[in-house]
Formats: sequence, structure tokens, C-alpha cells
Amino acid sequence: MVVPKAAKVPIWASIFKSFTITTWLLIISTCVICTMFWHCIRSSNTASWTMFAVLAGTPTQIVPNNGQSFFLVSCMIFNIVILGVIQGSLFTNFTTTTHYADINTLQELDESELPIAMSLWQFLQVDSDLIRRIQNKSILQTDMTLDLVAYQRNLTTCDSKSYLEFQMRTKYIDNDGLPLLHIVNECLTTCLVANIVPKGSVLLSVFNNVITKAMEICETHFLLVDFLTILVLQTEKHKLEINYFTEALLKVMSGYEFPVALKIEEYFLSANENQTRRVCDESIVDEVGGHNIKPVEYEKLADIKRLSSDSLKGYFIIVWDVDTLHQFLDDNYQIVIPEARATYSLHFVFTSWDSCQGVKYELSDILRRFWIDYNVVNVIAQTPCSCDSQQVYIYRPFVRKSPTTTD
Repeated sequence: MVVPKAAKVPIWASIFKSFTITTWLLIISTCVICTMFWHCIRSSNTASWTMFAVLAGTPTQIVPNNGQSFFLVSCMIFNIVILGVIQGSLFTNFTTTTHYADINTLQELDESELPIAMSLWQFLQVDSDLIRRIQNKSILQTDMTLDLVAYQRNLTTCDSKSYLEFQMRTKYIDNDGLPLLHIVNECLTTCLVANIVPKGSVLLSVFNNVITKAMEICETHFLLVDFLTILVLQTEKHKLEINYFTEALLKVMSGYEFPVALKIEEYFLSANENQTRRVCDESIVDEVGGHNIKPVEYEKLADIKRLSSDSLKGYFIIVWDVDTLHQFLDDNYQIVIPEARATYSLHFVFTSWDSCQGVKYELSDILRRFWIDYNVVNVIAQTPCSCDSQQVYIYRPFVRKSPTTTD
């Protein structure tokens, strides 16, 4: 559940937040009692002002006797302690932004009387009076719901926690960089998503990771990493085409809100006419003419997966074709693969006139090299379709079940 963030405490009210109401009453009562006691032991027309000056730390001229000195010293110690606490509290309040109490429980949400925009009641088990009261406040959820929660502050809504945290960090923030939304600590329900895989399958952890990101983050393509590097691998022959594509890509990306730190790196490689094209030894061609991949042994795949992790770094590699990428890998693979555990997306710009099966062969070949030679598992390859320049192949690391099945 997400609710409007509590309002900020005004600066002028900071002094009253130094102590509780009870403490303030005790301090005022102490000052009144001290003044009355001073009147009793030294009655004069300026007795009230004298005691105020002592308690406030203001200089004043007075010649007390021994008993009065003991009392005045006690008052000054009281003054030092109280004023020190107030000054420290004021410094903290003026240098940090404080808010009133947020809504942190479903009971507080119910007491707030805010309507709830939600369309997932069919997944909830209404088994308490509290949930029934909350359900009675439900209204239709729209695309503008989060905007109303953040800016109009007259609505609440429900969504996945990871998605809401992403929106709070990137979109719904005020001029001071503070969130406009607040996530309630209690949940209406917990949904468990499951997928059946063979017992002992090495892909079990992969499916768990994919399901979690797909269900809780929604837009996994943009939220896999926190640090994204665009690697532009250039050659003199296709320099203009690569630059044109990169500029077009950046224009498209500028229309989205990415919760990542973005940087661009560019590398050049001179064409080597004598270089021999590398072919993956473990790839075979099936009987129908398509390209198939021989499954990796369980032990080898397990070793690769042990080296992979959920790194926060991602690399979007732009290169003309697969042959060019092979050249970069042969020349210095660390340019292309700075970190084996990161997430990689290979984007090939060329428009091939070869058959679709030929394009898939090249994609599986380069992916195989990433997996086997460099232990990079979190990688996909993307290229224009050979039969239609308006379509795109996206090749993911899964093994075909039969020669007639398409990956």
C-alpha cells in the first residue's frame, strides 16, 4: 500500500518539537516555582525580572547571600541543560527536514478515511472487519492514480513494493529530493508465484530470479541494473551507420525515466583482412537446415552459473555485425566484457540479406562464445530480422527441445 507522504513540519514549529507537551509544562512549572521561591527569599520590585534573567542566561547585577547563591547556581545549571537541549534540537531541525507521523499500519490507513484505488480484490481473502472496511473505501484505479496520491494527497493505492520504490526514487520527488509517497509497512496480502521445473535443474535459480523481477519490478528491461554503460564498437567502414543508430537510440532513451547512472564509451578497431572467422565447436546444424545448439554438460553449466550474480552493472553493446564483435573479442576481450558477472545486451545494427536461419546461427555462435569462453551468462543478443528490416530477432540463452522447435 502506498499513501501520501506526511506533511513537513514548519520551521517555526521546530522549537516546539524539542520536547513533548508534558516536558514543556514541567519546564514552565519549574520556572514559575523558582520565581515564587525567589520572591519569598528576596522580595523586591525586580524579583520576577531577576529570576527570568537567571533562567534565560541573561546577565544581571545581584549580590546574593550564601543561601541565595546556592539557589541561583541550581537555576543556572538548569538553564545550561535546558538551553543546550533546545539549541541542539533547533540545529537538528533547521538542518534536516522532518515530517509529521506517516501512516504505517492498515488500522491507521482505515482511520485516515482516504479512498483506496485498487483492482486486485479478487486476490484477497476478506476475513476481518478491518479488510472489509478498507474494501468499502475502494474506487476505480486509473493511470493517473499515483499522480493523485502524490500531488492531490486525497487517495491511496496498492501495487508491488519494488515498483512503488522505483517510482518514489525516480518520479515522485519534491524540489528537495524527498519522496512524495510513503509505503505502508503492512500488506493486504502476499502472492506467491511458482513455476514447475525438473528436480535438481540448474535453471531453478534462473527462473526464481526472472519470476521475482518480472512480477515485482514489471519493466525488467530498464530495471535490471543501476549502472548502465553503452559500448559503441566502431569500424571505419560502418562508422556513419553506427553513429546514426547511436544518436537515434539516445533520442529514444531521452523520452524515458531511467533509474540508472549512464555513460557512453567508444572504441575503434581497424579491419583485419587476414583474420579467420571463429566458429563455435559445440554448435551443430539439424536435419531441417536450421541451427541447433548441443546442450552443455550439467557440470559445466553449473560452474558458469556459480560465477554469475546479480551485478548492478549493465552493458549495452552496439556493434555492426557478429564478425566485428568477434574481432573485438579476439583483439582485447576485456573491452567488450569488463565484468563477467554483469548483464549484457548485444545489439547488431546490420541488415542482413541472408536467411533467417543464418542470422540465428550467428547469434547462437556469439552467445555460445560469451557463455563458454568468458563465463558470461546474463546476456541476450538482438539484431534486425534478415527477411524484414522492420522486425527484430531477440535471442535468449535457452536450449531447443527438438529440431522443429524455435527458440
